[in-house]
Amino acid sequence: MKEVYIAGEDEATRAVIVRLLKDYAPHLHVLGELPARGSQVKAKIGNFNKLAKDYPVILLTDLDDEPCGPIGKEKLLNGQVQERDFVINIAVDEVEAWLMADRDGFARYFGVPVAQVPVSMPQKMSGRKALPEISVPVKSSWLFTHDLMQHSTNAEKKAQVAVSPQDKNSKGKEYNTAVVPFIHHVWNPEVARVASDSLNRMIVRLGRL
Repeated sequence: MKEVYIAGEDEATRAVIVRLLKDYAPHLHVLGELPARGSQVKAKIGNFNKLAKDYPVILLTDLDDEPCGPIGKEKLLNGQVQERDFVINIAVDEVEAWLMADRDGFARYFGVPVAQVPVSMPQKMSGRKALPEISVPVKSSWLFTHDLMQHSTNAEKKAQVAVSPQDKNSKGKEYNTAVVPFIHHVWNPEVARVASDSLNRMIVRLGRL
């Protein structure tokens, strides 16, 4: 069994990596997690890249405001030569969009109308052809916590995740308590990968590692 390190900017992101490893690369064993808040990922890229000389490192981060994944990765590396076993994955636009890509499972678990969950649409970024990604008018995490969960019929999940539209906090106080079990036990990445090219690309990379 091959040992790897994983890096993600929050607990939910690292849970996604663990779930994908379980489903698509069970031959890989997580030796350790390398926490790095969103603002810290770029600062720690050099450390992750250096570690990848000895152990594979799987990083998952959000696209955020970058125009596309390749440009996002180029800015992260900032001129460094990427080690062969440093696997950089960028979620379009955020990991929450990957969770929403399993629309039925997401809607049932969080008690929101499936008709309000964003759909996948072909989107052209910097490549030659448009590829499927979840279409959101704002950041998917904000849409999730400030909009969708306001309509939830699941009182417990709503209390954990929902944030008032006027509240500047990005996530509910028990966000991870609600979201991480969904990732591990309910989320269907095989369905979601059809609706998100960036998720599908990560799954393919893990299978090749």
